Amino acid sequence: MPIKWKASPVSEAMDKAEEQVNLAEQFMAEARNIVDQASKEDNLPEYILQPMRGLKDDLKYVIDRCRGRIDRIRGYIPADALVNEQKKLEYGPQRTFALE
Repeated sequence: MPIKWKASPVSEAMDKAEEQVNLAEQFMAEARNIVDQASKEDNLPEYILQPMRGLKDDLKYVIDRCRGRIDRIRGYIPADALVNEQKKLEYGPQRTFALE
């Protein structure tokens, strides 16, 4: 059964989103390093260290979660829909007749 939405724009959007996530990964790594260095200060109490460890974990796993969601969305796109849309684009715009 054909889908009623276009798969190509969704696929292209996920490609662009993945590019941005890849860029964000560098910034998240730097933020983790900053938090890691701050947590090595002498005599920090546990009530400071514990949320710092949580922050480091969050900074690491947010990228993984984003990539997982992007992959999940790509998995929902029917492969044959992308192929069919590409074939239609090869032939150029098609006119349809509408009966009123």
